[in-house]
Amino acid sequence: MASRKHRVTARGTKEDAELLARLRAGLADAELRDVLLASLRAHDEAGRARLLKRLQPDTAAVLLNVLYPARRAGAPATVAPGKAKLRQDWDALWAEWNDCVLESGLEDGRYIQQEHHWEAPYFCADSLAHDLEAIAKRMKPLFNQVRGEGIAVGFSFLEQLRNLAQELGSGPPEYVDHESTELLLGPEVTSCVLEWEAGGPGAPRGDPFALVDALCKLEAGLDHVFLDAKTVARFVATWPDAAQQAVVVGVERERRRPHWANALARPHSSWFQLVLGLARRCKPDFHTTLSVASIGEDWTLAAPVVSALLKRRDHATAASLLAAAFRSMLRAPAGTEWDPRSVLLARHLHLDHDPRRKAVAERLLRAQRTIAERLRQDDTGAALEVQAIALRDPEDGEAMIATLRAMGAPKLHRVRDELLAEWRELIVGRTLRRSRNPRTSALTDWVPALVNAAVEGPAAEPALHRSVQRALSQAAKDLKRSLWSDSYALHRWGQPPELLPLTRLTLDLDASGRLQRTAPTLHRLLSQSDGEQPSRLDRVRQEWFVRLGGARLLDDVIAFWREQVHSLVPAPGPTEYGLCVEWLVATRELAPEAGDRILAEWAKEHARKRNLWAAVREAGLRIPPGVKGA
Repeated sequence: MASRKHRVTARGTKEDAELLARLRAGLADAELRDVLLASLRAHDEAGRARLLKRLQPDTAAVLLNVLYPARRAGAPATVAPGKAKLRQDWDALWAEWNDCVLESGLEDGRYIQQEHHWEAPYFCADSLAHDLEAIAKRMKPLFNQVRGEGIAVGFSFLEQLRNLAQELGSGPPEYVDHESTELLLGPEVTSCVLEWEAGGPGAPRGDPFALVDALCKLEAGLDHVFLDAKTVARFVATWPDAAQQAVVVGVERERRRPHWANALARPHSSWFQLVLGLARRCKPDFHTTLSVASIGEDWTLAAPVVSALLKRRDHATAASLLAAAFRSMLRAPAGTEWDPRSVLLARHLHLDHDPRRKAVAERLLRAQRTIAERLRQDDTGAALEVQAIALRDPEDGEAMIATLRAMGAPKLHRVRDELLAEWRELIVGRTLRRSRNPRTSALTDWVPALVNAAVEGPAAEPALHRSVQRALSQAAKDLKRSLWSDSYALHRWGQPPELLPLTRLTLDLDASGRLQRTAPTLHRLLSQSDGEQPSRLDRVRQEWFVRLGGARLLDDVIAFWREQVHSLVPAPGPTEYGLCVEWLVATRELAPEAGDRILAEWAKEHARKRNLWAAVREAGLRIPPGVKGA
């Protein structure tokens, strides 16, 4: 019977193959699906039982679940794929992955892009990362069943990443820049790597440090491929305390190995940040060791260490670390120390757009002040109060002036003068940030004079007024020569950049809006040339001028513009006339006769420029008689 059954099976296999061939030849795919469904539904219970007996056990078990699925109330029936289907899906996903990897190494692959035919092609790593993310998202749900069925025994995701790194950019010619390519793997791919190598979500099945060590070593050996740092950190954060502590202990033990030495020498690297965070919770001494060793590269690491030292009243060590932190902050050479009594931090740092680092800098200043107070260093403590206010907001004029004036004791005068000079330079720099003039010239000296007068009060008012008069005198001299040679300045600022300090002075003095009412076009042109929305510092300077006799100075400035505005009317260019006409309108608002003379000159020299006269007419100006272009 066994021999007869084997013959029937063999004969049936041949017959099945012939039947399948005829079905494929005669029926469309949709028709084959209809036949399959109809055949299954046509069988009664006995017929289905006979069908199941003819199938392989694994296939029969899956089909039985398909025909008689377990149902939950209110939920659709679900069926887990069988081993063969699972292997098919697993292999298909890896075929897609390998296709992407191969494409990344082809000279004409889909990841080589070129924006314009005259530009060199480049490797688009973002497109590759996007495609791998989509594959990983469909792959991860299969992990548990793949492991359970023993489908991928010995498979290593780490090895797949090594293959990816080797193939990446291997085919394109030299003119395709791939040496600087960075393939930043996304959260889905990184999560797949972590969960597969860990044996599932949660704590790894084996040694936690071994997994982290393997990942760090892998990434150190991949020149252009990087895991998603945030995903790695979130994954490790889910581990129990014992697993996290095992990682820290392992890193501390192996920190001299090349991949860990390299990672821990770069405090801004993702691996350093991961280890530092774990050490803060699990091994404070190692956290301190890492922080102290890296202050030169990242001064923010000093803050928690210094706070701990101050609690223990270890002022000497805290002062040493603060000196290193401020040296790093200012990028000063080794062996130098920041002196808070003479160098204003706010002038040399740019932290306004980095609130986190600014908050740490303020914390370090408070620590330095605590040491100064405990050691009774009065001059340093007073200086640090100025430093703190300036760092918080150097444009808070009232707070800065009040603090500087409070340093009235004779022993503090030198410190006050040094810090005032630094703050004055900061205000000058921000006020004249786009001026081409030297910071010390007749046209710009009014800015430091204004700061001095704001601090010193009415006694310095005459010096301020003299500096404004010198600026007006210098501007009048400058306007005797042509300043419109810079076409970029014409379109960017609407006036010669050499006069930007005078523009700033005019707007600062016009807090009452008198110039704006008298000559609205001139005010608008000056405001446009300033190029930015009014800032807090603009309002501070205006308030200072109001207190220091600015109304009298505004009379002089308006008189200057009335006499000189005609000098700023540029000659009509070959095509651009709008700005010329705008300055002509501004001239007529303050000096009508000068404006009429310019119109008469244009009528003689540019009578045939139709667009010029169209702009003149649109501005509401009278066109001189005899202009043919009109």
